[in-house]
Amino acid sequence: MKNGIATLMILASFAGCIPAQTAQFASNSPVIDSVDAQNLRLIRDLGLTPEELVAIAGAERERRHAARGQGSGVRSQGSAIPAHQCGNCSAASRTATTQQQVVALDQHHAPEAPTTIVVSTPAIHDVSIFHSALAPYGSWINLPNHGMVWQPTATVMHRSWRPYCDGGRWVWTDHGWYWKSSYSWGWAAFHYGRWLRTEHHRWVWIPDVTWGPAWVSWRYSSHHAGWAPLTPKARYRAGIGLVFSGSDISIDFRMGLSDNHYVFVPAAQFLAMDLSFVAVPVAHSPRIYRQSTVLRRCYATRNSRVINSGVPTHMITRATGRNVTTSRVLR
Repeated sequence: MKNGIATLMILASFAGCIPAQTAQFASNSPVIDSVDAQNLRLIRDLGLTPEELVAIAGAERERRHAARGQGSGVRSQGSAIPAHQCGNCSAASRTATTQQQVVALDQHHAPEAPTTIVVSTPAIHDVSIFHSALAPYGSWINLPNHGMVWQPTATVMHRSWRPYCDGGRWVWTDHGWYWKSSYSWGWAAFHYGRWLRTEHHRWVWIPDVTWGPAWVSWRYSSHHAGWAPLTPKARYRAGIGLVFSGSDISIDFRMGLSDNHYVFVPAAQFLAMDLSFVAVPVAHSPRIYRQSTVLRRCYATRNSRVINSGVPTHMITRATGRNVTTSRVLR
């Protein structure tokens, strides 16, 4: 890895690092070079925001432009302007521009209509396999009553980070709604185990060995769709579905979740490439939560496969105006 990328990753790894400082470093440092797709993904795994990623890519494009002798000190056409330098742009226009740029950068990770999603992880029988696999992307913490849990660096870097929100999207598959993450560690933390929000460590992940296309609770209204990471007390039983604290979820369909656990998006934007861009601000969650209905019986077993039916596809088709195609999960 080039020295500039390594420096940026070290900077990003410090808890409490100010995002604007990282973006400033990315856009001004003369030592960052060769920011290819692989390095970009490594940096994103540490929790850098889309604005910071755009700053990195823009700075790299300028240096390559200058190196080709096509001008020095003048921005090449189409190069990114870091959000903190765009004084004449509105917040809305900066957000829209950033979204377009980051989607372009991530297209090779999340094609718009994939036909096959290959899940290459073998059958897991012991959670210890996750310890070394996830160590580069976060910290393992001994949490009372839960044992060893994993805290991603992303939630340390950004207080607003949420699982099943940042850096991912929903894809309809033969296993139901599958969470397709752009994080390198997404194969583990979004398809095994449970998430828990804590007072001191923000979001942490509790490992488990049962694979699923995603592990969330679903809600839906006439205008919004919402989901929340299942808590450790929500368990999956083959042939039954979800149970909460050992009981059928019809007894307690909230499953320990409240309005501030849910990510809500406008139903018309449910199929967005990165749902963090279209997620409703947390302050609006209580109102939308009250207007929505929990979707029960979303998990089932079919031909030894865990199925996450979630929001019915005909509702998504009606809201988005797009046909929901079925992709294949190959395990």
